Order: sequence, then C-alpha cells, then structure tokens
Amino acid sequence: MRAMMKKWLMTLLLGLFLAATPVLAGGLSLDQAVKKVQRDTRGRVLSASTVHRGGRAIHRVRVLLPDGRVRTIEVKGK
Repeated sequence: MRAMMKKWLMTLLLGLFLAATPVLAGGLSLDQAVKKVQRDTRGRVLSASTVHRGGRAIHRVRVLLPDGRVRTIEVKGK
C-alpha cells in the first residue's frame, strides 16, 4: 500500500511539474520566440540567443519571472 501511494505521489508531482513548464511551439524566429516567452511567462526577457544542436536551431531565452526567479527556456527555431 505504501509503495503504491509513493508511486501515485511521484506521478502526481511529475504531472504538476510538466503542467507548470511552458509548452512552446516550434519553428519560430528568435524575435517570435522572445515575444512568446514574454507573453507566456509574463516575465522580463533578460537575453536571447540561438544555438545549433544536431543541425537544428534552438532559441535560448533567459527570463526574469514575476516571482523573482530566472529561467532559461528553449524554443525550437526555424
């Protein structure tokens, strides 16, 4: 019974974590990615850049959230 409760609790926590993570559409320009992150998080964008991994462009947007935390959010580029 205890193991089942632990498994259920871990599943619930994982679900809450994933729900709290902004889901961002792919295929955006850097400017579009910045605007989307700003709109989705209601934060202040601190920096943004594009890196290339495995032949794909990834936009990295660093944002100051309203609660004072800083997050780096990755968005698929064009």
